[in-house]
Amino acid sequence: MSVGDEPGSQREARESFAVALRSLRDQATNIRGRPLTSTEICKRAGASRTRFSEWVSGRETPTSDESWQVARNAIKVMERHLRKSVRTPQQWDDLWKAAREEAERNRGGKPRKSGHSAPRLYRPHLAEKCRPQELKGRQADLDQLHELVGSGSGYLSLVAPPGAGKTALLATFAADFALPNTDLVAYFVTQFRSDSARDFLATMCAELSKYVRKKPPAARDAAVALLELYKAAAAKSVDNHRNLLILIDGLDGDVGPSSDDVSIASLLPPRPYAGLVVLVSHRWHPPLPDDVLPDHPLRKAVPIAGFRPSLEAATLRAVARRDLTALLADGGSWKQEIVGFLAVANGALTKNDLVKLVRTGGHTEMTIPHDLDLLLHSVASRGLCPAELEPDAFVLAYRDLYRAALGALDEDTRSALLQRIHGWADGYREAGWPADSPGYLLHGYLDPLPWTGGGERRVAFALDHRRLLRLADRGRADLALASLDEVAQMVPTPVVLASAAASRSLLEARSRPVPRAVLRALCLVGDVERARSLALRTDDPASKAVRLAEVVRVLSSLGTEGEAKELAREAAVWAERAEREPGSTSGAAEWDTWAIVPRTAVVLAEVGLADDAIRLLSGVDLCRPENVEPAARAAGLLRGSDPAFAERVSRALFDEAERQEVDAPVFAVQIWASLTEHDPGRRDECLRRMKELSEGLVADSSGLVAVDCCAMTASALAKATGDDIQGSETWPQARELEKVARDGARQALGTARDDRLGDSLALLVQARLDLGLLRAETHDMLAGFPAEVTARAASLLDAEAEDVGEAEEASLLCEVQHSSSLGNGPQLRRRLDEHMKAVAEGEAQVAWLPFLAEALVRAGEDADARLASLTTGRTDPLLHVRVLGAATRAYAEGRRSGEAVRCAVEAVAVAERAGAARTPEMRALVAQAFAHGGEGERAAQWARPASGARPFGKAGIPYRRAALAVRAGLDPAGFVARVVADGLPGVGMTASGGELFEAFRCLAAGMRVEARVASLRTAAGARLATEPLLATGLALLQAARGEEKDARSLVDEVPDPAARGIAQATVAGYLSGVPAYLDVAAGEDGWTLSVLRVLAHHTRPGEATGTAHAAELIAGALGTGGWYWALPALARTDPDVVHAVAEVLDRHRRIGAPSLT
Repeated sequence: MSVGDEPGSQREARESFAVALRSLRDQATNIRGRPLTSTEICKRAGASRTRFSEWVSGRETPTSDESWQVARNAIKVMERHLRKSVRTPQQWDDLWKAAREEAERNRGGKPRKSGHSAPRLYRPHLAEKCRPQELKGRQADLDQLHELVGSGSGYLSLVAPPGAGKTALLATFAADFALPNTDLVAYFVTQFRSDSARDFLATMCAELSKYVRKKPPAARDAAVALLELYKAAAAKSVDNHRNLLILIDGLDGDVGPSSDDVSIASLLPPRPYAGLVVLVSHRWHPPLPDDVLPDHPLRKAVPIAGFRPSLEAATLRAVARRDLTALLADGGSWKQEIVGFLAVANGALTKNDLVKLVRTGGHTEMTIPHDLDLLLHSVASRGLCPAELEPDAFVLAYRDLYRAALGALDEDTRSALLQRIHGWADGYREAGWPADSPGYLLHGYLDPLPWTGGGERRVAFALDHRRLLRLADRGRADLALASLDEVAQMVPTPVVLASAAASRSLLEARSRPVPRAVLRALCLVGDVERARSLALRTDDPASKAVRLAEVVRVLSSLGTEGEAKELAREAAVWAERAEREPGSTSGAAEWDTWAIVPRTAVVLAEVGLADDAIRLLSGVDLCRPENVEPAARAAGLLRGSDPAFAERVSRALFDEAERQEVDAPVFAVQIWASLTEHDPGRRDECLRRMKELSEGLVADSSGLVAVDCCAMTASALAKATGDDIQGSETWPQARELEKVARDGARQALGTARDDRLGDSLALLVQARLDLGLLRAETHDMLAGFPAEVTARAASLLDAEAEDVGEAEEASLLCEVQHSSSLGNGPQLRRRLDEHMKAVAEGEAQVAWLPFLAEALVRAGEDADARLASLTTGRTDPLLHVRVLGAATRAYAEGRRSGEAVRCAVEAVAVAERAGAARTPEMRALVAQAFAHGGEGERAAQWARPASGARPFGKAGIPYRRAALAVRAGLDPAGFVARVVADGLPGVGMTASGGELFEAFRCLAAGMRVEARVASLRTAAGARLATEPLLATGLALLQAARGEEKDARSLVDEVPDPAARGIAQATVAGYLSGVPAYLDVAAGEDGWTLSVLRVLAHHTRPGEATGTAHAAELIAGALGTGGWYWALPALARTDPDVVHAVAEVLDRHRRIGAPSLT
């Protein structure tokens, strides 16, 4: 349900009838003594509770004689209870007849979107941006669309030539959509996307998953999952007595299927499901793509008859084409080149971009940039328009103008212009992408470049880490990461996959958002620009909006209204983008990105931007539970500036609560609670309705539903009363409701699902907090429930139970505020600089350095220089020693004992400099390094505690592991033989790891292991999601038995991508004959896996040259978060990959190392 305006001429009579009925209902339900409830009215009148609510709210009018008789019964019930007639029977008849006539007169017309008729599912995509300011001469077409969509199901198609006005019509239809009992999901294919199908897939999956309350599918499963989502969404709409309309405009604008992609058309519903209407628009040519099956219902869509091209649109396009032709006809002039560059670039170019490009042609007759300004603002440039996302840049106004312009230029001219764009791009690339790099070159330039037949340029630019870093610096890490995803998908070679994976991991670490406390502190010291920059330092648009809102609130509290308003508007832009592109929020950096649009409307209202807030809130579906509270809050803030709009929002919410009272009482109480807090005029009525409903549910023994309603009502009473709740008249009522909720929760223990009971306990704890009850007593109450049930409730109760990072943020902000109150500006900045330096140092740590170090040595690289570069800067000492240890092992493997010992000695120096030479993990790593270097005595010394004492139990595990690692380094074969004979007691191995270890021991001893493998296979299949180590170890065992196909099949089933990558790389490493070593500083899982790898390698060595399965496994691993586990194997099979990864890291450290101070 959205909120907007509807012309009074279309709703005057219906509104009058609804107002009269609502006024009578309010009198009957508020009368002194024993007021009626809406439920009682409906029961006595024989009316449907839902239908009565629709009549009272004005969403529907009783149009048949039968429904009017039911309405009259309800009127009689209420008037009898009041003991008076508020209107004569004739007056009621007159009101009803006028409303019915008006409803029938407007049926099929073009009603504007209103708060009473908007759909429950309303996702218009880019309709508001694509619609014209005024749609002339199309009322008959809009009426026809309303009639066809409202009366049928299946496919409808609007087919017309370019420039006919299809997009204008459908965008207006979607933006003003108010078809009764119909839900809408729209998608408008935009002009400058090369990934329309992927974007369509992500958008549709996200929207429909949210609607049917399912988790969005993974990208690789999205195409199949979308077909099921269509069916589920249509079924849900039908269950709600509604239809579902899916509208797609511009199928001809989709780039269509390539060798690795599909078309949007092929992703449309394959069956005409009940209640589903699909409306598409496209041109006569090109025809539907080949990947649309012959029997697909799209090919038999019912055409929308009578649509004629818009004379106005055709005239505008004809004029634009004529002006464009005139500019192109000016042979050899810079004006021709302006159009030519825009056409060849196929993207948005700014005035400065065009000036620089034209200057490359040596034009002297142009006074740059004055002449260009005159051109861009003259009638001659009617074929140009500002770009949608970059208003300072220009594009050709219509898609067909690109084809016309390219067709008017001969091949030599097009090639020459393209080469000049290439030269322009090469200049910025050679300069390392400086801060003034054009936005087109950083992103848009890639789109027209081919993937094949000269695709090396596109791949090189896509993988250029300096370009990616510059995009991230501008707050567009999302574009950088999308570029990496695309190149990895289109050119999946090992070098490209590994380079993209390395860049991705470095960018993700660098773009990790800083704490919000830092943003607030920066505002306090007046560094607003840095606060804004860091607020945007996240990939997803919803998190950008959340973080900008944080900055806005601080600025507003400081009285800097101008900057606050500017950033609030920017937050609104990101919130709207998150709503348009729901797939982009799947990996949101912030936890509180829910209801981002109405919550941003609240921020706009708080800083006095009422018009912006109203615009944002007008497109919000108020009926979604997460939107209720922020919508009510925004309406409360807007009550002073636009009371009419605020009243429409509040009334829409109130009416929705009435409609949900019977079927969803918890939701109804949630709505009333929000209105109680933010709408003083409805406070008493809402509280009364909440109490009545809660008491009725308790009487009906409604279980946890009653618990939830009682708890929320108690909270609402406390908030409405204020701080002195315990001394107020409402205290006994609130306390009794809390007690009833507490008793109900106890009764549900053992019968309700844990998660459901946990939600109710959270509401109960919140009520006790709002009532000011003792925390100790609430702790005692929770102690009577299992810990797995009380987790959420306990987190509400124990506000101090924050993680370390949050505690540090709070400490930082406290210090900043204290310094600010003392006027100590220098201290403020010093503290912030210290914090930002610590953040930068944390981001500088690269967890995969040990894997790269091992691979570089194995690949024959001049390792000394490379290793030195890997550990320069702010490397963590433990990570530094791990790098040196990995290099030591690789040197020893290559029989370069001198280099191995030198690395071990350097590891000692690092440990001692850091004061960490006494820590168990550090000593174990150094001991292992000396052992692989052949220094047995020194290895044994470091394997013992520095104190000489021998620790027992858990404290002794690191030293027992160190002793084993020393034996394995000095005598690998002897170590394995002893382990096979004696086992590995007391070294911290997991339970499933122990089962796998025993299977390997049996295999090494020549015993049959079929029964063990069968048992492990059953366990691994059941625990794929929770214990991937079991599947990884079993796959390793299968590979050691020669069952390579089974091993690959098993690891491919691991659902978690990072765990799957580790499993794939582990099996590939074995098959490639890569030596394995004990990981003495790892946790239980890492240690267990390393033991299994050592046993597998020494028991039955794999093929040293690799196998086809190994290559496929490595390719799979490179596409996951565990990609770097494949580097040691790649050092043998494809050393160029290792060099490429090292080059990415070098570039990142030279120009991209974080520097925030």
